Amino acid sequence: MKKILKYALTAALLASLPQIANAAFTTNNLYLGFNQDSAQGDYIVDLGDATNTLGLGGTNVVDLSSHFSLSSFNSIFSGGANGVNVAVVAGDNVFGHYDIYATQVRVGGAGNPAIAGSDLTTLGHSQSQVSGAAAVLTGNPWPTAGNDTNDSTKSYTAKVGPTTTAGDFIGKCGVNPFGTFDSLAVVYLDLWYATPTAAYAYLGYFKFDLSTGTPHVNFTPAGAPNTSQPTAPVLTITRTGATNFISFSATSSATYNLIYTNLSGLTAPRSNWFTLGSSITGANGVTNFTDSAATPGRVYSVTAH
Repeated sequence: MKKILKYALTAALLASLPQIANAAFTTNNLYLGFNQDSAQGDYIVDLGDATNTLGLGGTNVVDLSSHFSLSSFNSIFSGGANGVNVAVVAGDNVFGHYDIYATQVRVGGAGNPAIAGSDLTTLGHSQSQVSGAAAVLTGNPWPTAGNDTNDSTKSYTAKVGPTTTAGDFIGKCGVNPFGTFDSLAVVYLDLWYATPTAAYAYLGYFKFDLSTGTPHVNFTPAGAPNTSQPTAPVLTITRTGATNFISFSATSSATYNLIYTNLSGLTAPRSNWFTLGSSITGANGVTNFTDSAATPGRVYSVTAH
């Protein structure tokens, strides 16, 4: 009877080993995590291998919505998305293969996919920073690729952040990968990649939209076509002496040109108007053109693309 019981216990232990192994950290799998101080757990999704899952280097937007469960999310964050933090991280801590992936809040919404809405290019990426951040992610518990988990131990919070400690992902590499949902329930996060010998490179951006009963999660690679339409600017003109100052609110990453004509040229097509100065790239703020040789009665317009 004792032998039968011993064999039964041994068989049960062996049967459980693959499940434990599958729950361990997987090198360069993208771990999407949601957390909030008041929540009783973290919601974690393994999006799979970074290169294959996102089609990095390609031009197609990747829909990741099937990886996300709204019911699982709501079971942890009963108050909705407002105030919930979200991040995506990955890494490799194998000697000679050190690298990390980390998100950063994208300012200005979607915009041109080729242009980052954040900047990590000046951040350090030494071996200790990269390998240290990747090492923090190792261990358990993580879901397997394509799956999610509601983690009552709050492992994502402990390993990644958003509170910075000496031993978490942020403390090791200096990158805070989190964005926070507001009442609109939409967050954009840029994805960056670094190795000890290569500075952070921008790869594209995630969009998390939990504003409806059908949540959307997608990734737009940096090489995707620019389909965003800049907002038509409203011009404000002031004059000092013979100089006109033309200002307007610009959309981030949109390119603007100032064109002009005189009253007598208003009957001509806009394609015949003159271009003043060089193009200006918007930055989600007031943009200015200066016409230092403006004759009275000059008419201006701004083209955006």
